[in-house]
Amino acid sequence: MRAGVDTNVVFSGITDPSSGAGGVIAGWLTGQFCPCVSTALALEYEEVLGGKLGARRALRALILLGELLRHAEYVDILVATRPFRDPDDDFVIDCAFNAGAVIVTENLRDFRGVEESVGVRVLTPRRFLAELTEA
Repeated sequence: MRAGVDTNVVFSGITDPSSGAGGVIAGWLTGQFCPCVSTALALEYEEVLGGKLGARRALRALILLGELLRHAEYVDILVATRPFRDPDDDFVIDCAFNAGAVIVTENLRDFRGVEESVGVRVLTPRRFLAELTEA
């Protein structure tokens, strides 16, 4: 399964490995799915991790982010779906759309209407992990 992972899942998964988001990060690292990342989305991950954590935690998180990105498929954004609602959410929508992937997010409200308007499924981390085990 191909997935564009929202920044909130990356942040939560790195900072709380026991959460559903942590399961997504573990699946990413072990190759259970194909994580799709654009350059803009990767830079957003870096900005959020570096800006929301203290210096020591940010350094550890950014090292793990580097490992995650080594396991990702980079996607060129050939078609932009913007604007949707939030420019930061547009990064993951554009990435998933261009990759033919689902979006994994902890904030379904921000992605309401995405499936209907651009045809990209939106799943919570727990639902995504359930679908991975069903496949």
